[in-house]
Amino acid sequence: MGGKATPSSLKRWSRSRSIAGLGVVGLAAGAFAMLNAGGSPAAAATIDATVPTTCTIPVAGAESYDAKISATIPDRAVVGDTVQLLNFSISIVLNVATTDALQILGATTLEGSITAGATLTNASPSDLSIVATVPVTPVPQTQDENGDGPEFTITATGPSPTATLTSAGTAVLTATTVNAVFNPKNAAGTSVLPAAKQIIPCKFNAGDNLVLASIPVSSNTVHDPTPTTAPPTPVLDFPTPTPVPPTPRGTPIPVNQHVVLSGPTSAAAEATPFTYTATAQLPVGHISFYDGTTLLGTSTAPNGISTTFTGTFYLNSGTHNLIATTESWNGLDYGGRDNVSNTLTVVIASVLPTPQPTPVPPTPTPVGDLAPYSVSVQLIGPSTVELGSPATYTATALYTSGPRSGQPLGTSITYVDDATGATLCYTSGSCAVTFPTVGVTHHVHADVANTFTCCVSSGDPGHGPATSNIVDTRVVPVATPSPTPAPNLTHIDFSATGTIGLPTVNGTGKVGPGTISTDVNLKGGSFTGTSSIPDITVNASLFGFIPTTIVSSFTQVGLLTGQLAAGATDVTADLKANLGVKSVKALGVLPLTSGNCTTASPVSIHLASNGKGEFSPFTGGTLSSKFAIGKLANCGALTDLLNAIFPGNANTLTLKLATKG
Repeated sequence: MGGKATPSSLKRWSRSRSIAGLGVVGLAAGAFAMLNAGGSPAAAATIDATVPTTCTIPVAGAESYDAKISATIPDRAVVGDTVQLLNFSISIVLNVATTDALQILGATTLEGSITAGATLTNASPSDLSIVATVPVTPVPQTQDENGDGPEFTITATGPSPTATLTSAGTAVLTATTVNAVFNPKNAAGTSVLPAAKQIIPCKFNAGDNLVLASIPVSSNTVHDPTPTTAPPTPVLDFPTPTPVPPTPRGTPIPVNQHVVLSGPTSAAAEATPFTYTATAQLPVGHISFYDGTTLLGTSTAPNGISTTFTGTFYLNSGTHNLIATTESWNGLDYGGRDNVSNTLTVVIASVLPTPQPTPVPPTPTPVGDLAPYSVSVQLIGPSTVELGSPATYTATALYTSGPRSGQPLGTSITYVDDATGATLCYTSGSCAVTFPTVGVTHHVHADVANTFTCCVSSGDPGHGPATSNIVDTRVVPVATPSPTPAPNLTHIDFSATGTIGLPTVNGTGKVGPGTISTDVNLKGGSFTGTSSIPDITVNASLFGFIPTTIVSSFTQVGLLTGQLAAGATDVTADLKANLGVKSVKALGVLPLTSGNCTTASPVSIHLASNGKGEFSPFTGGTLSSKFAIGKLANCGALTDLLNAIFPGNANTLTLKLATKG
């Protein structure tokens, strides 16, 4: 047949190979969706690629990911073929930082899409792209002891574009661009990211090999040459051969004792395995062992045929008549069990009960010479101990004879270190000792001294000496504590504008624009930060009728601290600041003030959103506070006057935060 193959001919693909290439943060579907020959038969090749990429995730920041891509493509084609990726999928492992960020936002599911671009040489179009769909995927809600959520995987799939091969040579597929849209949602099905923040910018890591595959392209468009009719094969007339009668097979040769059976013929007791050996005169495949007409077992030659076979059996008490039978190596039939060994008569005795020794009564102790009571000592202690820490040993001493058998001695015990010969303790309680050298093993035992008194005829004769077991204790270095994992922080900047109210001077003023910079801990939503607020001009009315203009400075002291609520839709923050008075104008007059005029102690300000879920770390929101101002200091001649009018507990601060970038 001539011409191009139809798409159905692709079913004849037969071989496969592995092509290393690109993986993208979920993200490179289009780069792989274009390579499956649609016009000519070809062998299937497999893309199995992993390529790192970096994406900037809201809250988490720039994160590195690995994407694993699998698909099938042709490994050869011809000019004019269309090529397309088949059966592709992209699996991306989202790391711990991403899970933490999604948990902070209150996300329970993640869905979206991945758009990727690639170029294909020797083809039209040469610029290709695909949009792969990320289905609804559950976001893990568990956390480990460090407050981290687990990694989890998303998989994207989607239809692929096609390209037509335009020239012979090598068509090279190279990944170029990648982006994603991630839409995390909470349990109510509401997106927790603004639409603008769902667009995830990504890029391939510098230095990665982004060539995904190469396809040899041939200019030959004829794959199945038209068959030609072969000339008829001449028919040759060979003479019919004269049948040759078969060579008669040999007459079976009777064999007497063709198999010899040997082994033990008696035993003192049953329940013991007995091994028997059967030796055949000719190589055979197997031999069967019988007890009379009862089959005991069959032994098969490990290499096909053999002359020697063994069998191991348990024989009950009594008399047994053992034989072995076989078939010949050349298949001759010796007539059932004619190939029988000698009979081996085996006599097995019954198992007799073990005779119990006749108990010997103890020799009574002569009156006037009582024996000492016996005792036992058991020692417990550590197998290892850190340098500088005490090793504690406890010995238990008990009577094992006499009227006090089972009772403790209640006496002092000597603890001895066999490694040094030193006595560690002499005490009726536990022994705690600190060893000085790392790497040394100490062998510790406990001794009970003899208290027996000779020739006691009545009363308590005392007890004999006793030594415990040995406890080996090795001194090891102090273990280095595992470092606490560093928090995974993401940086968010907010612009800050708002108002301040000073009711003691009937004044209000505009705040900002300033900046609030925060570092959010993704493990639990806590954050720290700094504020930069320009000087604040307050328009006031002293005593209710004197127009006054006050210029105040705002200087943060220490770090701002705060906490995002679950779902990150509300926030609280605490900071301390010194409020300075730089100038005061009353009726247009500028009294002289010191440049160091400020609050004597920092002002504590607690800011909070309204609790209605209207805050977002991606857009911002409004925070407010009611705070107290105390005494001022270093204000020169105006110190007493300012302290008469400024301090108060009902001051207000409202800040409207807007996320930068």
